[in-house]
Amino acid sequence: MDNSGQKPLCVPGFGGMSLYHELNIECRFADAASGWEQRPALTAPELAMMQLMNDLTDKRDWYIGIFNDEIVAKWREEAFETQEKIETHKTLGMRRISVKTWNWCVMELRDKALMVEEN
Repeated sequence: MDNSGQKPLCVPGFGGMSLYHELNIECRFADAASGWEQRPALTAPELAMMQLMNDLTDKRDWYIGIFNDEIVAKWREEAFETQEKIETHKTLGMRRISVKTWNWCVMELRDKALMVEEN
């Protein structure tokens, strides 16, 4: 796994790597007694980011809209309103998207949109 920036990013759930990929027990930090491993190997914020990007890519012509700042601002407002409702009602209680996280997801989707347009 080379994530030096010289090759495409390859992490669990992205770049062709399984979401459930784990390093061998000898190559990762694990407790000595049972070799515990987390499945899936993602944190709640990472899962929230994946859900957000999934929601956005479900929108019609998302790969065009992602480059329109007015549309992206509308999507952001919708996403943060949804998050507020979830937090208020504690329906799921895990979705947490910050402004910094939102910006990261938009940049990632803009990269992905370029690949969609090529195909």
